[in-house]
Amino acid sequence: MKLRSALGFIAMSAYAGAASANGFYIPQLSIVGLGRAHAGNVVAATDPSTAYLNPAAMPSLYGDSPCDSPNECPRDANRMSAGFASLHPYLDMDDRGTSTASPASLGTPVPTGGSNGGNALGGPAPVPSVYFTHAADNNLVLGLAVNAPFGMSSKYDRDWFGRYDSISSRLLTINLQPSIAYQWGSFSIGAGVDLQYADARLTQALPQTLTLPGAETPPSPESDATGELSASDWGVGYNIGIHWAVNDAVVLGAHYRSAMRHSFHGQNSIRGYSGPLSLLNGKTGAKFELELPAIISAGVRWTPEIALGGRQSTREIALLADITAFQWSSLDELSVKLDVPPPAPNRNVKELDFRDTYMLSVGAEWTMSQSFTLRGGVSYDRTPTRDSARETRVPDGDRWWYCLGMSMSTADDRHTVDIALAHAVFEESGIARDDTLVLGTGNQQLRAGAETTVSTIAVNYRMSF
Repeated sequence: MKLRSALGFIAMSAYAGAASANGFYIPQLSIVGLGRAHAGNVVAATDPSTAYLNPAAMPSLYGDSPCDSPNECPRDANRMSAGFASLHPYLDMDDRGTSTASPASLGTPVPTGGSNGGNALGGPAPVPSVYFTHAADNNLVLGLAVNAPFGMSSKYDRDWFGRYDSISSRLLTINLQPSIAYQWGSFSIGAGVDLQYADARLTQALPQTLTLPGAETPPSPESDATGELSASDWGVGYNIGIHWAVNDAVVLGAHYRSAMRHSFHGQNSIRGYSGPLSLLNGKTGAKFELELPAIISAGVRWTPEIALGGRQSTREIALLADITAFQWSSLDELSVKLDVPPPAPNRNVKELDFRDTYMLSVGAEWTMSQSFTLRGGVSYDRTPTRDSARETRVPDGDRWWYCLGMSMSTADDRHTVDIALAHAVFEESGIARDDTLVLGTGNQQLRAGAETTVSTIAVNYRMSF
């Protein structure tokens, strides 16, 4: 697949519900890895997605050596895969006393009111990925990954009770990563450069906190104004990993991906204000920074020698484990600077207060024959969000993943189809944040609960040539 076609495939499809992710990280980047609940992603080297998950493992795709002899690679020195995960999220928001206060209510908090927002995560949400590796000689392997590692998409009813926090949210990323790996015997090291495009669009309702005599007293969906922020940016990062086959049974691996800082530039627009606040209507330039977390992973694969059904001992079953740490604590606030002349306020700050977190995964693979493999796994994924600062844009919670998968190959092992099924069950999360509204003329106490589940159906095709 040409690079231009791969980028188009990602761009047309890469929107994922925030509830599928750790924060808004999307883990469904490898269909094979999803089938074992992401366990052992940095050591498994099962398919070309390792070009992204841990480039150091790429030589292991080709066995003991990428090529039989220097500069004489076989015709299957190229490996390619294209996958598509369809996410089906469900979100139920519960109003637990959300209120709004403003001069129009004489500073007294009154119920914001409204619907529960519907299933704002909607669905299905597609997550595509394309990977490629090339064995350049008997020690050197090159790789390319095109995917969407971060994203969110939500849309609540316009009259819902949390409309002053958010109505719709969209974050799209497209990540292009060339990588390289070099192997010495059973040890290899790999690295890659991440080139990432990010596009964001956020909307929310704005209350008429300064109303004229006789006007409708807020909060009221009918009189609300609307604010919209849209911006985009390119960012650059890097990653590095190691991969070590200790012996025939044990493989170890580790991988580090740097934080990615995006400096977004775009515009902020406000429409629908009346009375004194009508001066705020219009469009202005806007910019803000968003730092996506550094990610550190370590894993192990153990393939014990066992006998099944009285047969000779073989290594048909592999057990895998993985721990991944996310350094989300760098995302403590979203500070938007507006291009407006003084003395008008030119900065809007929203507390996020993310914390560092982790994912723990265990899984297994059973190679039943040369052409058929079964896999499964369970993982625990801890949210970086806190009740006091959690947004309705990312109604995230701790979750458990339950996953199954299988692979079916042709007799010559050059064509393979991978299928994965996953179900994530979230612990109920609470929202208890207080925000100032409209230049300090009002405030909101957002009190809500969120119950979420996400099911994923994914398919992947890979080939050697």
